[in-house]
Amino acid sequence: MDDPVDLDVDDDRALRRFHGPRSGDDAKSVRVLLFGDSLTAFPLDGYLSYGTTVAKQWPNVVLDICGFCGMEAAELVESMDEELEDACGQSGPGLRKLLRRAEQQGHRYDLAVLMAGTNDLQEMRCPATPIGTCIQYLHMP
Repeated sequence: MDDPVDLDVDDDRALRRFHGPRSGDDAKSVRVLLFGDSLTAFPLDGYLSYGTTVAKQWPNVVLDICGFCGMEAAELVESMDEELEDACGQSGPGLRKLLRRAEQQGHRYDLAVLMAGTNDLQEMRCPATPIGTCIQYLHMP
């Protein structure tokens, strides 16, 4: 597995791209986006994300991983068109902003996997907007 390299957009530390060993070019490769909360985030201080595990299991795809530590589902929805900064100081684009930016650069995704709601459960509080509703909004950028 190659080392991660930044996507061709600004200097987003929350967003990383993995290129698996494959033949052909990016235009013919399957492109996958993993977007979400702490479980998706790029590893920090020895913390492993499911994104890095997926990167090892899907060696023949171009995999973009964009995750935000400590972000609740409602925060991801409210910030879909903005730049975000998470609890670990990583920054990156909200979901809709990321998808639009990628499309403008000719990087449409074949699959997007969203992981959200785990931070909402951390303190077992009931948010003003139910988690399920927020996750539905994330599916409609």
